[in-house]
Formats: sequence, structure tokens, C-alpha cells
Amino acid sequence: MLFAGVLLLPPAAAALVAVPGALGAQAPASSRLRRVWNAAQLAVAAFAAAAVYRLLGGPQLLLGAEFPAAALGALAAVAVFCLVNAVLVGAMRRLDTPGRPPRPTAPRSSAPPAPSSCPPWCTAPAV
Repeated sequence: MLFAGVLLLPPAAAALVAVPGALGAQAPASSRLRRVWNAAQLAVAAFAAAAVYRLLGGPQLLLGAEFPAAALGALAAVAVFCLVNAVLVGAMRRLDTPGRPPRPTAPRSSAPPAPSSCPPWCTAPAV
């Protein structure tokens, strides 16, 4: 239903489609802020996707039944929706754990790896 709103409605109206579902979901009282965040996150992603779809001329292509071109606009809208959603989720996860240090990375060495007693194809069986 959300993506149908992205394809058929103007960006502001498409953003509003996400709000009732996210706010009306069953959740404990302690997670009200999370519900508001989820509604806002989906609204921003839907707005961005609808805007991209409109910029690519999607509604005119959809009405004209020009299938390949309309499908490309819809695919671009899906990609934008997923990208915006992923960025917002990543930002929130990063803000959620400010005290956690970044994951350490192993120092890169120019020396070749040490030989192993087991050839590369020799691995432990999956359990």
C-alpha cells in the first residue's frame, strides 16, 4: 500500500500514507518514541521516492501505458526508498550507541599471509 501511494500520489500525500500504519501499530507504551521515529522514517523515504518518480515523469508514463519507461521510474523510486531508509536506519543505529567505539580493524600488512597447514579448500564441515 505504501508503494502504491508513492506511485499514485504527490510526494507530500505519499509521505502521509506511511503515518497511520506506523503510529497505529500495536506496541508497548515504552516504545512510543520508536513508533514516531518509524512513522517519520517511512514518511521521509516515501516522500523521496515519490519525488524521484515524479521527476522521472512517472505519472505521465503510467497513464500513457508506456511500460518499460514506467517500470524504470518505479525501479528508481524503489532504489531511492531503500537507500533513504537504509541511511536513516544506519544514522539512528549510530546515534543509539554513541559510547561504543568503532569496530577495530586489523592492520594491513604488505607481507604475504602465513602458510596454513590446511589447504584453502579444507574447511570444517558446517553444523
